[in-house]
Amino acid sequence: AILYGLMGLGAVALWIGIPEVGKNEAGEWTGLWLPGMAAMVISMAVIAVHGILSGTATTDFGGTKNAGIVVGIVDGIVYLGTGLQSIVIGALVPTGEAATQAANWWMWPAFLFPFAVLGFYFTLKIWNAIPDGAKASPQPGQDDAEASAST
Repeated sequence: AILYGLMGLGAVALWIGIPEVGKNEAGEWTGLWLPGMAAMVISMAVIAVHGILSGTATTDFGGTKNAGIVVGIVDGIVYLGTGLQSIVIGALVPTGEAATQAANWWMWPAFLFPFAVLGFYFTLKIWNAIPDGAKASPQPGQDDAEASAST
């Protein structure tokens, strides 16, 4: 959830920062810090989410015996999403002379933002999920009898 939140904030920062990019009177590029840092945060968060889903959450979903198949499924979905993203973003971003103007790139963060929000929402929904048949662990200050009565 934290990483998806960072992706969403990075997309907003990128969207805000893109129009500020340009050349000054001396021909030097200005306004690169905010969008550059935002793009790095987005990239790091995406890679971290992939690592967590592929390396850690897969065992939670598939158990020790099925972790390998779940890794394959998660990785397959990641690569399918990456392929779809490359097609859609390739169609959305400017080309030719329009690509030289930073302000024309606003569709890139606008495309990323809804997916970051969806990821954030879904991770919040499963934050405290307990598999069917599993006994909930007692909360601090709660004895075993109270814990079994609450499940």
